[in-house]
Amino acid sequence: SSRLEARQHCGSSRGQPLGEDIQALLQCALPVDANSSRGLPVSPGATMAKIVFKAADDEAWFKWGKNAMLVC
Repeated sequence: SSRLEARQHCGSSRGQPLGEDIQALLQCALPVDANSSRGLPVSPGATMAKIVFKAADDEAWFKWGKNAMLVC
């Protein structure tokens, strides 16, 4: 299984200084499964807007020329 492979890989990189094999250390600490990733590739600060909870509020902010994000 992939967990067993990750454990074997982590065990083989022990004893090395952090700077020599940072990628392997990060992979051991944060195993990534390509099939389990979901979501949008954005970061905090990618957009700036007021949060609104009603469609009418969103439309009003738009008419005023302001950014708003409707949260359902």
